[in-house]
Amino acid sequence: MAELDSLCVATKQTSLPRRGDLPPWYWQTLIVLAYTTGLRRGDLYRIAWKDVDLDRRTLFVSVSKTGVEAELPLHPAAVEHLRRIRDNRKFVFGPMSERTFYSRWRMLKEHAQVNVMPHDIRWTACSEVDNVE
Repeated sequence: MAELDSLCVATKQTSLPRRGDLPPWYWQTLIVLAYTTGLRRGDLYRIAWKDVDLDRRTLFVSVSKTGVEAELPLHPAAVEHLRRIRDNRKFVFGPMSERTFYSRWRMLKEHAQVNVMPHDIRWTACSEVDNVE
């Protein structure tokens, strides 16, 4: 999806971060993880570092909408991005208010000149999985 490439490039070229914002490489990781797992934005924000096993390349999630718990395999690109942002915070991406998230997302979209919303990434990921034979 060319739009995702444009968004990743935009993370490097915009004025992010502002005080208290996630640095650009966190946004890149968020985009990669959203695409490779198909998780919803809210579920991505609830990922705690204790649920990430980079050595086994797995992610334990409890999906908020369904309550289903699962251990997901992590794509090598997602593992690489996660290793780069590993820190001492409790959550990988959160906490961030919905207002702040969409404000920054709008900035990235405008800079990348694409009209992609976070749920579009989920749909794309699900479509890709459906096309696997």
